[in-house]
Amino acid sequence: MMTDLKGVVCAVIYGQDQRTPISPNTRRALYVTYVPPGIETESVTTHLDAIRKNIILFAPDADVEYQKVHTA
Repeated sequence: MMTDLKGVVCAVIYGQDQRTPISPNTRRALYVTYVPPGIETESVTTHLDAIRKNIILFAPDADVEYQKVHTA
């Protein structure tokens, strides 16, 4: 679950809230991938790179500010 000062923004089971959807006015976004144990870090990085490439298709000036794979 991810929250901000106003409440839940996203939860694994329920998805994104109705308050903070990405829109044409969005200037910063956070993309998160939840992965079950046993999936290699390289596979996760490949997946995140694919997300970035898809974003570039509609937002060519987009840039990744931070990318990190955390493990339990």
